[in-house]
Amino acid sequence: MTATTMYDEVLSKIHEEQREAGEAVFAGASDARLADLVEEARATFGAPLPDDYLDFLREADGLDFNGLVIYDSHSSPEARTGHFWQGFVAANLAWREDAANRRCLVFGDTDTDLLLQDLASGEFRRVDRVGRDLQEVFPSLRAMFEQVLSERAA
Repeated sequence: MTATTMYDEVLSKIHEEQREAGEAVFAGASDARLADLVEEARATFGAPLPDDYLDFLREADGLDFNGLVIYDSHSSPEARTGHFWQGFVAANLAWREDAANRRCLVFGDTDTDLLLQDLASGEFRRVDRVGRDLQEVFPSLRAMFEQVLSERAA
């Protein structure tokens, strides 16, 4: 059994707040769904998905909280909220309509930023969603998720 981390605690707090507000909390993705996503992402974008992203999806298959969206493993309507949830592949295809985003994988966004991996350098970056100005570089996707989750849960 692994020890609980700050990351786990923040995600748990966010899910608790979502439940109290009557918002949808998405269960973790199944191994079959993750395998399909890995295959589809590699076929569509020619790039592997980071283990940190798959680990997040095992805990919560997507997140929409306080202006932060982390894309889930697939696109699907969510009957409880009336939202259409845009999955990773669909979201990245949409972001790639802008040539500036064709050399990255976008894992989520906030009201002001994109959370992405630059495929050329491998860096995990938070960039301005309009001007694409670099805001911050992270050592891992998990570190980036930890920071943005903590900021939104504060």
